[in-house]
Amino acid sequence: MTKQTIIFLHGWGKSGETMQPLASLFREKGYATYTPDFPGFGGAEPPQKPWRVDDYVEWLKQYLDEKKLSRIILVTQSFGGRVAIKFAVRYPQYLEKLIMMGAPGMKEKLSWKRWLLKLIIRFGKWWLKGATWELWVPWILRKYIERKLSQLDYFRVQGVMRATLTNVVNEDLHPYLKKITTPTLLVWGEHDEFVPLSIGRAMQKAIPGTQLVVIPNAKHGIYRTHSAEVAQHIFAFLLK
Repeated sequence: MTKQTIIFLHGWGKSGETMQPLASLFREKGYATYTPDFPGFGGAEPPQKPWRVDDYVEWLKQYLDEKKLSRIILVTQSFGGRVAIKFAVRYPQYLEKLIMMGAPGMKEKLSWKRWLLKLIIRFGKWWLKGATWELWVPWILRKYIERKLSQLDYFRVQGVMRATLTNVVNEDLHPYLKKITTPTLLVWGEHDEFVPLSIGRAMQKAIPGTQLVVIPNAKHGIYRTHSAEVAQHIFAFLLK
């Protein structure tokens, strides 16, 4: 019996290559695997103008059509999950099953840490416009903010991809979750620092019949740090 095809979609700032260690575990089981680069990442050229989630959805459809793939299993990490949510609603006929790891599918209530992060981003945008905030912000606080800015995706990208990121993160995907009909598995790191587990629990409630698996003592990059454990949960889900 021929095994099915699995498409692995990477997170923001990553590439298809980063999904290879996880994908290899499925190739060993006989699955056909694909790990494409989203436009603007890895070896793929960036779009000519800022994209939205919808543009990435259409790109994925075109990718599948060009390779004559259908009834696939879609395994996604973080940003890839954003694309998968809208794809599953718009083109459910392409999907057999859907797996999302650390997908930011809902807005979270801001803790004081997240509130501080948003404040830092605002400072950063102001700073990029040439504000002389170093004249009045204490040195220690300024160094803290600069270190945080260097870690944020927004300040790692330029031009069209920075505008694309703004478009992507500002879209509310919550209304689409209840429309997903594809059997779905959510896999989350217990201590995900970028997309908290509370988001995963909320998505489980919003998507009909969805299963949530939590990886203990894991963070956001479970596809990389806990690939064998993640694969085991996905295998079990696929065999149901």
